[in-house]
Amino acid sequence: MSLPILPNFTPTISITTEQTIPLLLASIALEELALAHIINVQAEELQSVLGTLPGGTPISPPFITLADLLAMNSSVQRTLRHVIKKEMLLEFKFENVLDLLTTVPPPIVTVTLASDLSDLGTSDCPPSTPTSATLTGQVLVNGSPPPAGTPVFFTINDPTLGTITPNPALTDASGAFSATFSTTTVPGTAMITATALGQNSNTVTIEIRQCAVLVTVTLNADPTTICVAGTGPNTSTITGQVLVNGSPPLAGTLVSFTIDNPALGTVALNPAPTDVSGNFTATFTATDGPGTVMITATALGASDTVTITIIDNCNVLAAFSFGPAGATICSLGTGPNTIILSGNVLVDGGVPVAGIPVVFTVAPAIGTTVPPATTTDASGNFSTVFTAIDGPGIATVTATLPTFGATISIAVNIVDCP
Repeated sequence: MSLPILPNFTPTISITTEQTIPLLLASIALEELALAHIINVQAEELQSVLGTLPGGTPISPPFITLADLLAMNSSVQRTLRHVIKKEMLLEFKFENVLDLLTTVPPPIVTVTLASDLSDLGTSDCPPSTPTSATLTGQVLVNGSPPPAGTPVFFTINDPTLGTITPNPALTDASGAFSATFSTTTVPGTAMITATALGQNSNTVTIEIRQCAVLVTVTLNADPTTICVAGTGPNTSTITGQVLVNGSPPLAGTLVSFTIDNPALGTVALNPAPTDVSGNFTATFTATDGPGTVMITATALGASDTVTITIIDNCNVLAAFSFGPAGATICSLGTGPNTIILSGNVLVDGGVPVAGIPVVFTVAPAIGTTVPPATTTDASGNFSTVFTAIDGPGIATVTATLPTFGATISIAVNIVDCP
């Protein structure tokens, strides 16, 4: 039979009470195993004499008498009496070991826990506010680390205040562990405890504060001057952005619009949803006028206002300019062959209006304009780029305002540059 590997004792034996208990139990087990072998030998002796030993050679009857069998039986009985006596001694020894177990103090488990931060903001705070803390600690058993990978479980007095990952955390070879506590949108006081090997740690307290929520709404209109319906361009594009503590809110946040004088126009979409960047778009359409409307956009309790002027005489042309006249450029392939042509349109009262169509034509076709048609901006300005594609010659470029039936023509001299 195999023997257990016992400590290599030196002349100076230094072991604790806890270490002697498994050694005593091992010695009892070895002695029990030896007695079992003795009992088995006695059984095999009887089987051999009786001829029932598996694989044994039976002894023929003439050599075995009744007296021989009785003597063998008596020998086995004497041996078993000694085995029983030894079993009783082992029972006493085992009971003494059990008594010794009650004198061994239970292992002392200590669990410590700490946090690098004790004051956090809720998860919806600005990026500059910390919303997570690192939890660290150590597990010791009688002053020594337990096996690596010992699980450490975390509990929070109010789970709605935050989450801890990982949970459980696992110790390393030195008994150390770490995890991360992350806040939610709920403010309060988080009390966190770590538990390992049935022992709780000290409690770590983290204050979670609700940050001041600053909602900003910016609103713009382009153009800010439009015409009464039927007299010219009567729409303006409304754009803006919603921010919460400097960051966009959830996409789809609704922005509602109000008009101080709703008889003059309407806004669509109303309400308008924000995109992932917090931006929104709508269109104001003038239905009457003249007059001035103040449009207010409101979202999450914040608002901004923009003013749009609606003029009545957009169908009356006050001023129309186009130039420069008499400009000279090079023909294609001989030098610079482009020039910017620009102009301005003002309606009655000298008011610029965005969106008035302007169409360009060239005769003869020795040049092109890009774009061939455009619209005025909020200042009433427009422009196009004339490019010579043939020459030499004189090209007449005409700007036409279909709304007013007005035209202006200028000449562009195209020469072969040296």
